Amino acid sequence: MNIVYRQRSTGSLHNINSLRRAFPHVGWADEPDVEFLDFHGIDIVKQGEYPTLQANEKAVMGEPELTLEGWEQNWMVVPFSTDELQANTAAQWEVIRHQRDEKLRATDFHVIRAQEGIAISADMLAYRQALRDITEQADPFNILWPLPPT
Repeated sequence: MNIVYRQRSTGSLHNINSLRRAFPHVGWADEPDVEFLDFHGIDIVKQGEYPTLQANEKAVMGEPELTLEGWEQNWMVVPFSTDELQANTAAQWEVIRHQRDEKLRATDFHVIRAQEGIAISADMLAYRQALRDITEQADPFNILWPLPPT
């Protein structure tokens, strides 16, 4: 988990690397101790629970809030911009094509056997065609995969 620090005087947020740059004369192991932070007016900001997202959303850091337990970093859920949504959709189609290709490869031995004169069942032909047609579905985030024949 990434720890975020909040400077009391300015409200600005820092990660451990920016703290190290701000205080180059201080040597600490992994994390600064509580006394150091308090002396320099810095609070630890606990990360709030990361939200569950829909395919057209992203999480961005909101403003830290002071709670009874201390500062907590909350998340805001915002929709993707048009460009982000298009890029995300294109990337998901790539994932779907890869999965489809893996499923086709898993049944390629039927095609090889057909070249040797052993007939492919109508169910297998239909299954392979349904896999090839998978990109005709409208939403790459809600693909209805065909079931392989038994």
